[in-house]
Amino acid sequence: MKKKQRPSFFQTINNNIFLLKIIFQFSPWLIVYKIIFSTLESFINIASLLYLRYAINLAQNIGSYTNILMVLLIVAVIVIVFQVTKSILNATILPRLEYSLKCGMKWSTLEKAGNFDLSCYDDTAFYKKYTVAFVEIVDRAISILNSTEKIISSLIAFFAAGVLSYLINPIFFIFALLPFAVSIIRKPINKNNFEYKKSITELNRKKAYIQKVFYQKKYANEIRMTNISNPIFDEFKKNSKEFEMAHKKYGFKLAFLSVLESFFNRLFSQYIVLFYAAWQTLVTGNMGYGDCLVIVSVVEVIYESINRIVSEIMNFQNNSQYVDDIKFMWDYKPQISINEKSKKVSNGDVCLKNVFFKYTGLNDYTIKGISFTIHKGEKVALVGPNGAGKTSLIKLLLRLYDPSSGDIFICDENIKHLQLSSVRKFFSVVLQDYKDFAFTLSENILLRKPSLEDEEKIRDALKKTDIYNVFEKEPNEINTNISKEFDENGVELSSGQHQKIAISRIYLNDAPFIILDEPSSALDPKAEYALYQNIIKCCNEKTVLFISHRMSSARLADKIVFMDEGELLEIGSHNELMKKNGKYAQLYKKQASNYLFEESDK
Repeated sequence: MKKKQRPSFFQTINNNIFLLKIIFQFSPWLIVYKIIFSTLESFINIASLLYLRYAINLAQNIGSYTNILMVLLIVAVIVIVFQVTKSILNATILPRLEYSLKCGMKWSTLEKAGNFDLSCYDDTAFYKKYTVAFVEIVDRAISILNSTEKIISSLIAFFAAGVLSYLINPIFFIFALLPFAVSIIRKPINKNNFEYKKSITELNRKKAYIQKVFYQKKYANEIRMTNISNPIFDEFKKNSKEFEMAHKKYGFKLAFLSVLESFFNRLFSQYIVLFYAAWQTLVTGNMGYGDCLVIVSVVEVIYESINRIVSEIMNFQNNSQYVDDIKFMWDYKPQISINEKSKKVSNGDVCLKNVFFKYTGLNDYTIKGISFTIHKGEKVALVGPNGAGKTSLIKLLLRLYDPSSGDIFICDENIKHLQLSSVRKFFSVVLQDYKDFAFTLSENILLRKPSLEDEEKIRDALKKTDIYNVFEKEPNEINTNISKEFDENGVELSSGQHQKIAISRIYLNDAPFIILDEPSSALDPKAEYALYQNIIKCCNEKTVLFISHRMSSARLADKIVFMDEGELLEIGSHNELMKKNGKYAQLYKKQASNYLFEESDK
């Protein structure tokens, strides 16, 4: 795997400015707050050292204790007022400012994720970048803001303490600068720390998945009824060993470099300075006691300021490597054009012309030269064995992907030239991997917040899928939560009941084109047949395209499109395809025993 290059100096600056702009966008007063209080705190700390020097030197020269106490009172009042004010604001204003920043950034990140092309999730490299960006964006923003605050306060402290040390004895200012040479060790520390965190990012994701498998209810049956826990435990052990290997690889380096840095820093910033200050005070008499005590603290302030500035600059560079991924996500432009100023969709025929498609990273085409037309109001069944490309074709119609070549038209307009939102509103879809959410029944059907005007429509939709009776006697009726994840009064439903809720969505949607991507797999053949009969009856004027592995349901369609290995092999009515005696007829005859109930109905 190619190692990611560390960002250059100018790239580091640009990346950190980029994230500071985002911080300012969501919480500008947080930046102002941090800068004001860090600046005031630096000046107060230096003022305290000046008072200490003044008081001790005055006492040494038998000066007026009244003056000492007066100055002490002034300094004490300033410090107390500052600390009390800061404590109050840190407990009230600061959390609100930080919460505003975190919510704003997370919300914007989620909003941007919702606009990613579906193909992004097929790209492992992209998904890793997205994962890092999503997890790190808030922490990196806070880190960069804190680093900026520390650099500003450290610069103020450095210049103020530098002037004071120079006035006392210029030699001490030089001593204070010596640790700067040692701080170069911080660079390899940050580099190794970044590489360590990068190496465990994927391990953390895998560990979270393993833990999820053991505590989420949907996996509980398989965990108890099968031996799947054995390979999961093996994977957990493997994951733990990889964590241990990563720690062994970087742990000793980090420990050694940290100890080395700490030793040399203390040697220069404390011991040598303390020895020279004592010599100047006790032996040569060139310094007063106040100067001696203060200079040790002042040199410590200079050293800490330099060390903090260098450390935060390194932290900027460390953050910058994460910001690369954040910036990539933040600046991402969807490949599928939105075209909001373009023409809206008109109801009409849907036509596919020589459509080819393959997923990112795959060599073989999933869809191979498909051409056919779905006429307005027509009921079409899309059938074929697993892996035929049926669901992929649906995703192309919905413009979740664009064809690799060929075109799709709605009412003679190429969908690439139509408003994307209009194209997707043209369809009402129940996908094969539909999702229910830990919200109320009403919210799951409408997929938005319900209003009073929606209630009767929701009940009617539930009755059409024969699921209303499950909720009719519940205390909250259609406002019952369909999960116990956040509501102990919620209800637990079967797979078939969840499917009926998903199918209920199409009855509340005014879209003229209904797509059903095998949403009835949890139903028995007879229930599925009745379901499709009811959908076709209720959506009589609408166009309906449905996928089913059961050929009995396909008989309900005006037209059947039979696919295999990405190709359109046969198209026509049930009777036409049976007379042709091709693959459709063979598959139908193979499943014939499942349709006896249909024949008996007739």
